[in-house]
Amino acid sequence: MTTAIISSPSRPIGTAALGRSHRRPRSRRLWQGWAVTLVSLCSFLATSQPADALGPSTCAIYVASTPIPGVPGVKHLFFIFAKYSGTWKYTALRAGPQSRSNYGSLTVTGPAPYSSGFVDYPAEKWVQAGTTSLATCWKITTIEWKAQRSHMAAVPYAQFGPNSNTFVGSLLRTVGLPLVAPVASSLAPGFTSSALNQIVPTLTWMTEGSWLRGQVGSARYRCPANPQVLWLAWGGGPYHDGSSICTAALHAGLITARAGGFVTVRPTGVVSSFAASTRNGVRNGSAGAGYGFTFG
Repeated sequence: MTTAIISSPSRPIGTAALGRSHRRPRSRRLWQGWAVTLVSLCSFLATSQPADALGPSTCAIYVASTPIPGVPGVKHLFFIFAKYSGTWKYTALRAGPQSRSNYGSLTVTGPAPYSSGFVDYPAEKWVQAGTTSLATCWKITTIEWKAQRSHMAAVPYAQFGPNSNTFVGSLLRTVGLPLVAPVASSLAPGFTSSALNQIVPTLTWMTEGSWLRGQVGSARYRCPANPQVLWLAWGGGPYHDGSSICTAALHAGLITARAGGFVTVRPTGVVSSFAASTRNGVRNGSAGAGYGFTFG
């Protein structure tokens, strides 16, 4: 039987996980202090830059295009994120080849403060994806987190995909946004390709379900193989969001510790209680009301 022996980096449990007692997880919020007002705003399409003062504390996502040096008629797409809290602040996120000579692997640049000379790709046109709202702020956080956690070092860059355009299209899909671009897809090869389905955030076995707060719907993640330590989980499905996502997936029989694997996770909101459960060699404790998550 595999036994989880630590609950979180700051809360070692030691022998408590061996059956004498289970400490109830501490409720945590990954994002705190975002007390904001939702403001409905007009859609903004295909313009040279976003509007400058649209409302209090809100966000927008834009897809920008720029020409590729030496490749006439073909466009490179990247993200520009706009966050407003008194003034607009812009950041950019893109992917590109590791090397211009032999391409290499797909490499992520950003998020970083955006200016017209961001890296070497000044934007020609912008088009808005989705609405300007607080919900879009969560989508930006999700896109940035997934881009930074993705294992794209193993993805070979190809001129017509997977490439920077595929990167943008894939991340739009992961947050439920339409595939919009300021140019025709024929001018942005790879944009509509599904070749980057492997852009999946890789969790650690310490990653708790509280990471999911603010996530809309289901999302796919990867649990790495051969954890040195299993971290605690509570409940038997749904699981308390203080639980290790990967330990919960192991308990649910969706992955193995030896091989790891991919899981689809969905937050459930507040659950009244979480019952103790032993399954697949993992013994989970019980907990009272709290946020939860489930698989599938």
